[in-house]
Amino acid sequence: MKIKHLTRALILGALLSITGAMSSCEKQTQTQAQAQDGQYVKKGEGALSNVMLATIQSAAYTPTLPTKATIIESPSNVLSPRTENDNQNQINAAITNLSNSGGGTVLLGSGIFRIKSPIILKSNVRLKGGGQDVSIIKRDESWTNVEGRGMLESGGYIEDLTISDLSIDGNRPESYRMSNQFPLFGIEITIDNGGTTRNNRVYITNVKIVNTGMGCHIKHTNNVILKGNYIVGNGTLASSTHSLPTFFHNVYLRSIDKAWVYGTNYFKDSPGGNGLNITHLTNLTVEDNIMTGNNFRGIRLGGSSSIILVRGNTVSSNTDFGIGLAYDETGQPQNFSIIDNTVNNNDNNGIYIPNNTKNGEVQGNSLSGNSPLNIKKGTNLTNVSCQAN
Repeated sequence: MKIKHLTRALILGALLSITGAMSSCEKQTQTQAQAQDGQYVKKGEGALSNVMLATIQSAAYTPTLPTKATIIESPSNVLSPRTENDNQNQINAAITNLSNSGGGTVLLGSGIFRIKSPIILKSNVRLKGGGQDVSIIKRDESWTNVEGRGMLESGGYIEDLTISDLSIDGNRPESYRMSNQFPLFGIEITIDNGGTTRNNRVYITNVKIVNTGMGCHIKHTNNVILKGNYIVGNGTLASSTHSLPTFFHNVYLRSIDKAWVYGTNYFKDSPGGNGLNITHLTNLTVEDNIMTGNNFRGIRLGGSSSIILVRGNTVSSNTDFGIGLAYDETGQPQNFSIIDNTVNNNDNNGIYIPNNTKNGEVQGNSLSGNSPLNIKKGTNLTNVSCQAN
């Protein structure tokens, strides 16, 4: 009889533990037995031999992944740096020639390619270097009229664009690190037509971007992939004495359908912006990246974004929240999964879920040292679950 009572007590305790894990976002850790989804503990393994255990489930919201840009090899001759510091001319000529002939690959050799004006990106062309810190595109000090320009920028509608295996250095003076008066973009891919036409299929991989006002800004573009990039130390924070925004970031993606940010991208150490800033995206996947040391937020999911998966990232030591949702006049994100991330030592909560959020899950995340809370959630949430964090 004592054994039966003990077994019942253990079962009741296990069920209470599971219920608590599923209903509370504020729990920092939840100690529980582990089993694969949908399985029972085998017989003979204790009093819980026939009790279903709480387990981490697969993502409830799974975005559609983007289509990768088509790469046309047909390489140009390898370009070498010119001493006249007008390398944009030879690079632009090579890009234009290949684009006009159906596409191909512009190859950059080793060395520093100093530029005095933007490199204009075009459809069906890959710009490929010899590797990060091997082929370096760098702003020449004589190029000072940089407001709103990109070192690499789109020149109208773009499709099937690839940038790979090179470095971009904005050569920003130290005095401008906290000023919005040096808004030079590393990569700027937009199309300014009110969003009626969108660029399509952009692939950026193994690119290093440093010392710019905004590292990478992509807008009104579908099927975007960022893989294995090192985008560090970009962005500013300044008073709004200018017509320009107050915040600039390492990476800013907005008004995009189907984006995949994966493969250990490093978005770190922005002097005043976010590691990754998101606005108005559908079908967004952010997985296996490093977002640390940014002087604002690690990952911000903003506006009317939907169908979002944030999984397996390391987000730490940011001065605002680590991973969070934010609303604006167009609405706020919904249909999201924030799962299996490591979120540590962020200054304004680890994970932030604001008031009135709908349709999401926060589960299986490793959380520690975030101030004041590991997970902060607002009120009036609808169909938002937190468990096993």
